[in-house]
Amino acid sequence: MAMNVGYVNNKTPWFKSFWGVIFLISLALIIGLGVAFGFAVFNYKKQIESGNVPAEFINGNVNEEFVPGTEARLYPGRDNNPSIGPADTKAEVIMFEDFECPYCGQFFQDKKEIINEYQDRVLFVFRNFPMESIHENAMQAALAGECANEQGKFWEMHD
Repeated sequence: MAMNVGYVNNKTPWFKSFWGVIFLISLALIIGLGVAFGFAVFNYKKQIESGNVPAEFINGNVNEEFVPGTEARLYPGRDNNPSIGPADTKAEVIMFEDFECPYCGQFFQDKKEIINEYQDRVLFVFRNFPMESIHENAMQAALAGECANEQGKFWEMHD
């Protein structure tokens, strides 16, 4: 019984086959894109930390359909927002509300009690948050609230 010692396996290695080459090219592309994405994220992170954020990133999502010329700001501040409480306090509660939101309406009485209890120590600031996708007249109500605020009658309209 003689063994065939001289037998050679002529099978091509996997990485030299057609699908092996496709796999390696795909893997290299995925790794390259991942590294490029990582560098981009790192660069944007450094810009945000240093405060050098390009304006198109801040203002890119501003809906100018209703109020032309508006610009998003990193910190909107208290500017003309209706508020109750001392302006020099360290505690500030910002209330984002939609005039048509039924849950905001349900919370109204509790919110009123909280404001009455803490208005001497906490500044409560109202901000419009009209959810137009689910409340048809939310933007119009928010604009009416802004008009009432300009006339000094915001809280009468709000309540």
